[in-house]
Amino acid sequence: METAPTEENLKGSSVYLMVDPDNDKETPTPNYVMPEHIQALKKWVKAGGVLVIMMNDNLNCEFDHVKPLTAEFGI
Repeated sequence: METAPTEENLKGSSVYLMVDPDNDKETPTPNYVMPEHIQALKKWVKAGGVLVIMMNDNLNCEFDHVKPLTAEFGI
């Protein structure tokens, strides 16, 4: 998927992979996980979707915007 997750574009998908979220050191315009993405993913997972999050160390990965997402699932 080349755009942020929404209820609409997650339809028909069974797995969503989030791999090494960018930070501002790696790109001048990182794509952060925003509250609306969290709500779409939460609803999609509850409906049976599988969310896989793979993160790097804190020097090479963005944590602050991903933490609210993982907290929704008790991580």
